[in-house]
Amino acid sequence: MPKQKSKRTQAVNIDFYKQNLAKINKKKLKEFNEAYSFLHLYGGYDGSLAVSISQDGLLFAKSIIDWINKQMN
Repeated sequence: MPKQKSKRTQAVNIDFYKQNLAKINKKKLKEFNEAYSFLHLYGGYDGSLAVSISQDGLLFAKSIIDWINKQMN
C-alpha cells in the first residue's frame, strides 16, 4: 500500500498580514511589526539569547492577540 503524502498548506507571506492589518488598524500594525522583529528576526535569525528581547516580543504579541479576541466578541 503506497504511503499517502500529507497535504501541507503553503505558509502565507508576512506581507499578506501586514497589508491587511494596515487597512484595519495602523497602531496594531506597528505592534505586529515589533512582535515580528523581536520574536522572529532578533530572536530567530540573529539568535539573541536575551530574555528581555523575547519578553518584549511576547508583550507585543499578547497585545495583538487580545485585540483580535476583543474584535471577535
